[in-house]
Amino acid sequence: MKYALTLLLLLVMASGAYASNLIYAFTYEASMPAGDTKDFIDKMSPYGAGFEFRGFNNIPFPPGLSFSLSAHFNAFSEEVSYTAPGGFLLAAEGDDIEKRDMLIIPVLVHADYHFTLLRDDPPAVPYIGLGLGGYWIDVESEICGVKTDCSSWHFGFAPEGGVMIPVSPKALLMAAVRFNYAFDSNEPGQQFWTLALGVGYNP
Repeated sequence: MKYALTLLLLLVMASGAYASNLIYAFTYEASMPAGDTKDFIDKMSPYGAGFEFRGFNNIPFPPGLSFSLSAHFNAFSEEVSYTAPGGFLLAAEGDDIEKRDMLIIPVLVHADYHFTLLRDDPPAVPYIGLGLGGYWIDVESEICGVKTDCSSWHFGFAPEGGVMIPVSPKALLMAAVRFNYAFDSNEPGQQFWTLALGVGYNP
């Protein structure tokens, strides 16, 4: 996994020579579990944030292509109650509650296609793209005073669609929807949707 992440980072660094504009962005992120993640925690998470820097291509061919490196923080949490048939508690009062927590940190390299160019001063810049990279996933559960904690790296991908809205020559508003798919490694993979809202700065 570490070799794959190193390669992805080198690709982004190499794209710096290809890109003529850089945008730094900060986002607030809310996430909705799906697939295997939903089986473990079936609760939307309002806890998330992201940072990325994006290199824009303004040369004639191919127009609208950008590369970016991003790091995100997504946290899920839920309490699950267990009862025996007939509604009786399985254990002493309070011991029938399992607390489940999951922290996911995706570090991704993105390639995006923008349908309009910032150099043309558009009112909005819609785009679609794909991210590839590593997902660090930490899963905790606790019941009856017994706590388990497992962490692992996963390779994954994240298709994304969004829009950038210039509000000044140096500032942008940003909104995006991303589907995250982390493959199985020594621990199960995870899947979740993310809604990201943020601001970008073009120095």
